[in-house]
Amino acid sequence: MSLNLASLKADLPLKFVALGLGTFLWVYVQSLESAKSTKTFQIPLIIERNNPELAFVSASDGDGRSKRTISVTMKGFAEELADLDNAKIQKSLFTWVDLSEGQAGEVSYPVKFRVAPEFARFEWEWDRRVIIETEAVLRLERSVTVLTTGSPQVGADYNNAAVTPSTVEIVGPESQVQKVHTVRVLLDLQRAQSGVEQDVPVEILDKLDKPIQGVTANPASVVVKPVLSPAAPWREVFVAPKFVGVPKQGFRVVSYNIDPYIVEIQGDPKILRTNVTASTTPVDLEGQSSTMQREVRLILPKGLKLRKPTRFIVRVLIEAEPPIVTKPSGAP
Repeated sequence: MSLNLASLKADLPLKFVALGLGTFLWVYVQSLESAKSTKTFQIPLIIERNNPELAFVSASDGDGRSKRTISVTMKGFAEELADLDNAKIQKSLFTWVDLSEGQAGEVSYPVKFRVAPEFARFEWEWDRRVIIETEAVLRLERSVTVLTTGSPQVGADYNNAAVTPSTVEIVGPESQVQKVHTVRVLLDLQRAQSGVEQDVPVEILDKLDKPIQGVTANPASVVVKPVLSPAAPWREVFVAPKFVGVPKQGFRVVSYNIDPYIVEIQGDPKILRTNVTASTTPVDLEGQSSTMQREVRLILPKGLKLRKPTRFIVRVLIEAEPPIVTKPSGAP
């Protein structure tokens, strides 16, 4: 026991000095920390899409909220921070995610951070990870169709158009590429000149003819070369619907109409002169007992055609036959 007391008393002044120095250093460090302040910045999150097999979908935090910026906190002495230009600091900060080694699905990625050298002496904290959703990239070859708008200049008819290249590569997230229904270009006939090439952007549409986001065409535009010819003579003719069959027994056709009932046709002048009406594909009345509506096509002789595409609708009013009234025998 006496030995332990002796060891405790040994160098006792030195121990008190050490304790006092340690306490002083702790108080000093705490005073320095209390003198520090912070600035917080919201820095846009850059997604480095350097993996050609991955398509970026979204970025979110751990709670599923959309994440477009990274919160970056700068720590330093309050007096020094107060003298700094916040806009200059903001421009010197960069946050990004590197997808070069990524994989499809929802994956947690580290957030990389860079600050300009003049501000590197300060302490920095930022959101260290972010959830990135990606999809596998799908590539498809699709033919390009031409949809015309407007009418050719007076005296010209549109025949067709050559498209170069005739196919394009469709690239995008797999789920989006699978929605592709139509790949087309719009050709304005009012501005078209025969044999004159036009560079026309490619449109990628779904079944509802709506553009599909996130999907691109390679190349993004194609060369369209329209072929026009001198306009053939034309005339107006009446449309005469053709009927086959009869309604159900006890029913009859009361009336019918076709829309439009007059149409413009063009072609060989000799054939054109001898045609004053145009017939349609047949409308089958067999067994019908109610009013009906059908879409039909126009049947034209070889050498004639419609001046412009037209839909023909036939409406047939069918009603029950009225009862037959017979007079009693001997009635006047």
